[in-house]
Amino acid sequence: NVFNIKVASSDNLSGVEAIRLYAVTPANNCAISGWLPSGITNQYYKEFLSSAVDYNFTAVCEGLYTFTLWVKDKAGNIAYEPHGPVTIGIDLPVPLPLPAVAPTAPSNLQLTISNQTVNLVWQDNANNEDGFKLYRNDQLLIVLPTNTVGYQDKSVEIGKLYTYRLYAFKGDLNSEAISGSITVTALPVGDYRYADCLRYPLACDKVYRIEPDSQIPTGACFDYQPFGSLFALIEKIHQGADLNFKGINDYGKPVYAIGNGLIWDFGWVSGWGNYLIMRIQSYPDNPFMLTDGTKVQEIYALYAHLAEIKIIKPDGQVIDKSSLVKKTTYLQLGWQLGTVGDADGLYSPHLHFEIRTNGYSQLGNGYWPVNDSAYLNYFVDPLEFVDNNKTLDDKTPMKIVIHGYDRQSTRQVFLDFDSSLWQRQGRIYEGFPLASVGWSNHLWLTSSANSTEASWNYSVPDDGAYSLYLILPRYYGQAKGVSYRIWHSNPQIANPSVIKLDQTNADQNRKVYLGTYDLYQGWRYSVDLQSQTADSPPVNVALDTLILEYEGDFGTGGGPIIPPDPLPDPVLIQTINTTGILTFRFAGTYTKPELHCYGAGLSWENIILQNGVMQNNVTVSYADTVYCNALLENGRWLAEKDGILPNQHLFVNDQEIIGTADNNLGGRNIVFNLLIKNTGDDNNPPEDDFPDDFSGTINVNVSGDVSGLGGCQINNSSAGQPARMANFLFLLLPAIILCLVKNLFWQRSG
Repeated sequence: NVFNIKVASSDNLSGVEAIRLYAVTPANNCAISGWLPSGITNQYYKEFLSSAVDYNFTAVCEGLYTFTLWVKDKAGNIAYEPHGPVTIGIDLPVPLPLPAVAPTAPSNLQLTISNQTVNLVWQDNANNEDGFKLYRNDQLLIVLPTNTVGYQDKSVEIGKLYTYRLYAFKGDLNSEAISGSITVTALPVGDYRYADCLRYPLACDKVYRIEPDSQIPTGACFDYQPFGSLFALIEKIHQGADLNFKGINDYGKPVYAIGNGLIWDFGWVSGWGNYLIMRIQSYPDNPFMLTDGTKVQEIYALYAHLAEIKIIKPDGQVIDKSSLVKKTTYLQLGWQLGTVGDADGLYSPHLHFEIRTNGYSQLGNGYWPVNDSAYLNYFVDPLEFVDNNKTLDDKTPMKIVIHGYDRQSTRQVFLDFDSSLWQRQGRIYEGFPLASVGWSNHLWLTSSANSTEASWNYSVPDDGAYSLYLILPRYYGQAKGVSYRIWHSNPQIANPSVIKLDQTNADQNRKVYLGTYDLYQGWRYSVDLQSQTADSPPVNVALDTLILEYEGDFGTGGGPIIPPDPLPDPVLIQTINTTGILTFRFAGTYTKPELHCYGAGLSWENIILQNGVMQNNVTVSYADTVYCNALLENGRWLAEKDGILPNQHLFVNDQEIIGTADNNLGGRNIVFNLLIKNTGDDNNPPEDDFPDDFSGTINVNVSGDVSGLGGCQINNSSAGQPARMANFLFLLLPAIILCLVKNLFWQRSG
């Protein structure tokens, strides 16, 4: 690509001053180093201040080069080569390819076995490989992509020897091989690290829970003291289940591992007797499901009051207690781990059985203060848990069980239990807190003459159709025509299904079907019970546990299939500062607003503005988020689906309130934050109940449990909202409200 150009010129008159060579290159990207562009496409020139040129030209690309000679004499005259341009074709030499180099060999091959799988790991030392070739017993097993550093060989047989060779390759070149051999052996004894199914801890396929004693066969398992009960201690709930066989002496009966797991702790403690705690983990892709729909991968199971700790395999082999190592020894599903005892004579023989979550692995004491709901973070009903996890390869939820209820008025709800399951006098505990109870921990309302309301509030873990069942206790349930409202449909419809049931149970606990409904994950739903009936004289109204059973996809249920609306953007909440007095004032074209508010001690049942009164003062008792709405004389609400009505205004302490929150029932409520300023004294300076900068945003899907008109499906409440406030976001569409409100607690006339 280099050639020599020679030019000689002469001028007989004045002599030659300069010579130019013009060259047209074959392409746009072939600029010639040291040459100047001429202004013509792909043409460059170089000028020589001489009458002769001897120049070595280097071609930068292949193709045709066209050269033109230009000569200027000292008088300024220019002449071009008389014989025209000269064209030269250039063929550049093809560079010789670099010799191929095999990639650097991998190193540090390690072979291990787990669950009949050979795990191979190695170090990749090359940066130019196309991949890896893995041979097993001289047969190509697999070609792996570049940068691979491990492989799991699952197609192996127990008892066989496998030799692996591994190469890095590039094209047809292989690196040096690394190799290793391993014999696949059976799982080590006791290496049962993950549970793939569960069973009951006693030798029974069913545990009786709601049946009275007369309906439990002799020798059958039953739950003597259910989870969450207040049977033994009036101020503390039971954290587990006390399991027995009916009609026989339980002492010495075998106790079994409910699943594959690790012995976490064991020993003897006064009051407990012998105990053993297992840590049980699921496979990562098959988690356990709690009966509230939560999925977890680890639980701890407590077996207590054991007569002895004794591991016996199904083939009769005994593992001596002295061989057990805490946090090291594994047990397999169904291995006997001990026998039923009586805590050295402290109790009648039974198995105390608990399931714990969220890392609660300590022994504990079997009971938890009833006024501390934190126990719900760590303990679940053990029998419900086993029922929901007998097979872990089925991803669909089996059952959701709702024990807890919300009391929706100040009237009393009482607790009692079935004396046939606990041979002690029942205890009526007034002022019973809102705790998780159920399964013969019978609750009952004071009287069918009172409009006491209670509701079970819940959500579901997956979209689909769910059948609802109610456990009706065999006694205290005496009312006829008790009303159950089932909120299940789209918020813009907000019409519940209403079912009336007679609670006369002929001395047996009943599981009553309430219907099958399509429910959405992430929504909040409720079933409400109203105690007021037409019974004369009034009788007791009972409530207990609600059970949801998953049936399948949408369409197998009874409710309409309407997708949930998207969440709107957050809105600003204003903050009102007060020393305890709020002045509410309405201004607009309406003359008789009926204003209701909830929060800070205010109740929906109280009317702040009515009968033409446009301004009124009320006393508030604590800092809170306050929700308000006003029913106007034409049946509309001050705040509706699209916000506050035009030209209508609500002022609080002379500040117009403009923020609204979606009540998820087709309407909105007016909302503001309230701060209470303490006046203080010389010894106690004033303090804010909330910081001065307490303000911010609230997602307009403000929600919670439901009150007054009953429950409904609503989204999860915002973090930090007081639970006492969330129970009353209930404002329905005007037509529904006007129909229902006359029959409920407002008792409007006319």
